[in-house]
Amino acid sequence: MNPVNTVTIGEAESRGVEFDVAGEILPGWRMIGAYSHLPFSEITKDVGFDGGLSNQGKRLFLAPRHAGSFWNTYEFLGGHLRGLKLGAGVVAVGQREGDPGNTFQLPGFATVNLLASYQWKLGPTKLTAQLNVDNLLDKTYFTGTNSGLNITPGAPRTFLGALRVEF
Repeated sequence: MNPVNTVTIGEAESRGVEFDVAGEILPGWRMIGAYSHLPFSEITKDVGFDGGLSNQGKRLFLAPRHAGSFWNTYEFLGGHLRGLKLGAGVVAVGQREGDPGNTFQLPGFATVNLLASYQWKLGPTKLTAQLNVDNLLDKTYFTGTNSGLNITPGAPRTFLGALRVEF
């Protein structure tokens, strides 16, 4: 097979469940969680490439059986810390097949993320400064692949800052 060529899969089917829940536990304390379970994700029709082997019946690549995330934020609603918001979250993805032939797997991973923001009013204008730290533990992980020739690593520990002005 020529690594420069792109070949589409004929047909694929997946079945599973996804569960999302969000809410305010106490005033200022919010949680959001999501989970997906994808037990069936299969290539249902594939004719092969250049007379090669068909991948029909194999698991659809990059489709984890389990994936989820969980976030907590707390926003101070009064006192000297009013306007300050702190948060932490985890994103987890299970093992995935690395190519349509299921010849290798990408390992599962979990990353820890943090955020801190502060919001204040300046006359009629609302200002928000925010700092996010993604992949706090600087975990090495892989987000995807194009069937094995190029496996994409996830971002290392990353600091992202933002300033938002609303008027």
